[in-house]
Amino acid sequence: MFEAYAKADWATYRSCFQDSAFSVYNQMATDSNLQRIPVDTVVAHHSKDREVAWEGMDINAPIYEVVTDTAGNKYGHVWCKLSTKNRKTGKKTDVTIFGSYGLKNDKIAWEWVIFDRLGLQ
Repeated sequence: MFEAYAKADWATYRSCFQDSAFSVYNQMATDSNLQRIPVDTVVAHHSKDREVAWEGMDINAPIYEVVTDTAGNKYGHVWCKLSTKNRKTGKKTDVTIFGSYGLKNDKIAWEWVIFDRLGLQ
């Protein structure tokens, strides 16, 4: 999924998610007013951002893990730094990201991503 994101391969990116998948960004997953964003909305947003705002995307030294808890639930995690360049200003940007992913039937059911929004301004 992350490799497809970096390459702007939206069909492959989307195929990694279940149809009902959703994303949560920069919120605690336990917040009572949690904003769940449907995966198709996320794909549209990423695609538009890449066309308008960000020129390329590199994943620097990612750390991936998949764990299974005692109840049999599977989770994927990633820690990485994404590097890109703002199309309008030419400014190079690095953004540190942590992502947690609920995995069901070999697809992502949900993602919870924490990143530095200020790095994207």
